[in-house]
Amino acid sequence: MSVKVAERLGATEAEAVARQGRQISVEVERSAIKSSSGGDALQLSVRVYVGKAMGLAFTTAGEGEEVERTVGRAISLARSSQPDPNFESLPSPGPYPRVEGLYDAELVDLEAPKLIEMILEGVSTAKSGPRVDVFGGGGLSVEEEAIANSHGIRVVEKATGIFGELDCKISEGEDLGIGGDYFAVRHLSGADFRKIGSGALGKAEKNLGSRKVESGDYSIVLDQRTTSRTLSSIVGFGADAYNVILGTSYFKDRLNKTISPELISLRDNPLHRAGIASGICDAEGTPRQMTPIVEKGVLMSFYSDSYTANRLKIKNTGHASRPDLRSKPHPGLTNTQIGAGNASIEELIRETRKGIYVYDSGFGPMAGTTNVSSMIDYGFLIENGELKHSVKNTMIGTTVFDLLKNIDMASKELLDESGRISPSIRVLTVKVASGL
Repeated sequence: MSVKVAERLGATEAEAVARQGRQISVEVERSAIKSSSGGDALQLSVRVYVGKAMGLAFTTAGEGEEVERTVGRAISLARSSQPDPNFESLPSPGPYPRVEGLYDAELVDLEAPKLIEMILEGVSTAKSGPRVDVFGGGGLSVEEEAIANSHGIRVVEKATGIFGELDCKISEGEDLGIGGDYFAVRHLSGADFRKIGSGALGKAEKNLGSRKVESGDYSIVLDQRTTSRTLSSIVGFGADAYNVILGTSYFKDRLNKTISPELISLRDNPLHRAGIASGICDAEGTPRQMTPIVEKGVLMSFYSDSYTANRLKIKNTGHASRPDLRSKPHPGLTNTQIGAGNASIEELIRETRKGIYVYDSGFGPMAGTTNVSSMIDYGFLIENGELKHSVKNTMIGTTVFDLLKNIDMASKELLDESGRISPSIRVLTVKVASGL
């Protein structure tokens, strides 16, 4: 309806995205429920082009006169906006893949009191005594999204999700241990608050007794989560077609060139069964597809949406992302999947003479640069192949290119967290600085 109204009012092209669903969010503070919020919501976003000028309007009412008013606002904004000479067209429809496991009827029926009970079970597991403080929370979403445009796209997708994150803080005099754990899954059966409560407590206990390390050159062994976050951040920024257009991508001239050792392959796979970021289409209604980005160290592709693909004259990989319907889409990764190596995690540590084992962290480039400079949130000193004590006030410094170049080992064990898959890796040399 919105697309037809827009065309009647003078839009050259139009797109309408409607979302409706239910959300619940629960916050935990000081080992108790602090707040709970949520409810049903309807959102409508209308994006129109008059010639090459864009207008976008948003409403939380999607019926009757409000639709026409919203479309009218979008048309008015387009007519008063500067044309974008690089805009070509909104995307056209294509065959949509089948992706299993995105919707769980059991989760649809879960009410707030039951969710709170589940979260409190996790808090109780983590709360081993008065010296332990638990914080975090959880939530769920049940969502249906419909996308239509003037080129014939008409697609509807339903999805559910439930997430939890619990963190523990243990105080022993002046000593402080902090640890956390989390999950994000599509199905109620995969939600285990007790498990993340236990995991958070165990990590906090291991983090007690943290000590500083000497500044110098170290190897770093990244656990599977840290590998996923680090490489997704580095490759995600560098291979983003929008950043290529802006000229801020450090990979803008590296397509089909080697950017890392052969043991690194990374693909983005939104078709993974029950993947937390899986789906049949992107935020513009373009069919999703599996996209190889790095293959045996070679940068194979940039990931794109319709605008960036048209402007760069490359294939639209179906990566339009728009968490907030008040804004226009930009490319965004979904389920990054990094290939396995041929060593064990034990070997990565055992073969490291002087290093730091980093877990539940992530390193990425500083804005607008290739520099990687970050505190190590959670780590253990490695000496002669053995884990020693946890570290504190410790920072790593390197560059995107040096970090990638110095990856020399990857584990054969893979962690699959709802479609995001990664091994552990070792980076042979980085600068480590110990703070005050």
